[in-house]
Formats: sequence, C-alpha cells, structure tokens
Amino acid sequence: LDVVWHEVEGKEPVESHFPHLEAGAYKPIWIWWHVDPNCPDEDNDKAIFGVALTITNSGTGSGGQTGGGGGGGSGGNPAPTPTDYKIAAVGDWGEENATDDVVQLILDRGVNLVIGTGDNSYTSSDNEWYSSVIKPIDDNQGSGVRFESANGNHDSASSIKSHFHYQNTYTSFDFQNVHVLILDTDSSDMSVGSAQHNFAEADLTAQDSRSEIDWIFVAFHHPMVTASTDHPANEFEQIENYMDMFLEHGVSLVLTGHNHVWERTYPIKRNGGSVTRVITDADGPYIKGSPQPWLVNVVSGTGGHDSGSSLYDLGSQPSYQAFQDNNDNGIFLIEASNGGKTLTCKFIDIGGSAHDNFSMTTT
Repeated sequence: LDVVWHEVEGKEPVESHFPHLEAGAYKPIWIWWHVDPNCPDEDNDKAIFGVALTITNSGTGSGGQTGGGGGGGSGGNPAPTPTDYKIAAVGDWGEENATDDVVQLILDRGVNLVIGTGDNSYTSSDNEWYSSVIKPIDDNQGSGVRFESANGNHDSASSIKSHFHYQNTYTSFDFQNVHVLILDTDSSDMSVGSAQHNFAEADLTAQDSRSEIDWIFVAFHHPMVTASTDHPANEFEQIENYMDMFLEHGVSLVLTGHNHVWERTYPIKRNGGSVTRVITDADGPYIKGSPQPWLVNVVSGTGGHDSGSSLYDLGSQPSYQAFQDNNDNGIFLIEASNGGKTLTCKFIDIGGSAHDNFSMTTT
C-alpha cells in the first residue's frame, strides 16, 4: 500500500500502511516538507517518525518483537542470503580530470557501495564538489550507487555531517553482510576514553552476536599503517588505541587514505606501536580468524587529486607490506561471491588494469 498523508496539518495516521513485508523487502517513503510563505527561518525544524515493527516467526521461535536499528535481530528468521556485490574504497578525490576518470571507473565496474577514505573536495565549496564531481556515484543525489565517507583534513566536518546525514563524523552502517565503522581522525578525539573511542567499542561489541554480519570494515582518513612517504603512520596512535579492539571484534579490513598512493599489508597483528605479519602468503585465500585474529590495512588515496608524477614518493617496502604502488589512480575493489562468504580484493587503475590480488573467506 502507498502512503497517503498529504494534509499540511494532518494528524498522525492510526492505520498501518504496510500490513506485510517479505523478508529482505523494503518500502521507500517520500517526504514532502511544507513551509508556509513568510515563515521565519528556523535552525531546528525537524520531523520525528516512530516506527513500530512486529516480526512474526514462521518457525518455533519466540513471539513478535519490536524492531530497532541496524543491530536488531531477525525475530528467529534467518537473514537473507547476500547477493554478490562490489565495494570500492578510495579517497583524496579533488576536482581533476583523473577524479572524473575514477568516478567513471566506479560506474563501469558496477560498484554498489563506495567507502570514501576522506579528503573529498580541495576547493572552498564542498557543495559544488558534491553536485559537479561526485553526483553520478552518490545516492544522496539520486545515484544507484551508495556513497559513504570518512572525514579528512581537507573536508568540512559540518559539510560531511550535513551531506551524508551523520549525527557525528564517526558513524556506522550495514551493507548486506558487511558492517562498516567510520571513524574521524581529523576533528574528533581518537584517545582512549573519548566519545569516539567509546562509540567504536560499543559499536563493534554489538556486532559480536550478529550472525548475519560476516565482515567488519573500518574506514578513516589518516593511515594507521603506511610505508615511508609524505604522511606518517599511526599519527593519532591508532595502533595502540584501536588495533587490539579491531582484532578482538573481528575487523578484517582497515581502509585509509591521506597518502596519495596504494598500499596493502599482509594479514597483520599489533606489535607494540607497530605491526607484524601473521601470514606470509601474498595472495590468500586468508581465512578469517585463522591461525589467529588478523586484519589487512589498505591505503587508497588515489581518487584523483594527484596523478602521474605528482603521486607521493614511496620508500622501501616494509616487511609487513604485500603491495605498494605510486604510479596509478584508481580504486581498491572488493568483490563478494559465494553468498558473501568470499571477498576478492584488488586495486583497479583508471585504465581498467588490476594490480595486486588477494582473497578472504569465512565460514
């Protein structure tokens, strides 16, 4: 049934508009915000929608439950099997010809979700960047591609929150069988005991009991791990303050930018204020949690702001690093198969060529 609630001062409906939804289905709702002529400007206009969800079990589980946010249960019904999907991670975009090429690459590759690693616009107008550069891959502007972004040092925190409808510059969301935690290494306190650290701990802890989540990614701008290049690693003690938390709660990928290069580690663990590799095989398949908890760290700062010889210099390849490159613009591409249980990862340049290639699996 369609929503019919057009009165400017209409009362809250008492009849359900959605008597039945199949598992995995969705229903879009269009909102019309009416402002009377000559109304004074207000900064805090808002609408509050209360959603009551009764889940009916088809088996012998418990009775109906009241649904909540993304971490809510499935009422005893199994979660829908994920369809194959593609996720791109990239940041440091800018407004260059190479940026347009990266956007086109994302469209050509049929990417479903873009995780921005920060530093979107390098001009004074973020809104112009959204509308003129990234619109083809931004669901906030009508694209079929979902776009979420971390906050970088060239971004406006208020613009990030406004455009992506975030309450804070650190947030989280689900995409099929993936949970993504976005942290802010630029404008929010990264220290232990901070609001952001507490949010990360609570958010990741909540995923421990969610059987429908197979993968957890974390994205932020400043690199936790990086080779010798323009910007240092671990600038905000991400290793000491967060890496054990990530490993404890099953984070598989950490996605960063800031350095305008490509980098990918072997599966690694913490070693004091640095890291060491857990697995020496460059290609995998890496089995989640085996032989011990590990994660792969990625730097993908090749969104177009710099290209060619302007990409950052790279020092010698560290022992924990499986791949690094400073010759190409492009994306870090994650392709899901086998019901989302297998992820094949590679860097793709704007010419369509693949660089590096590894896979991860989970049971």
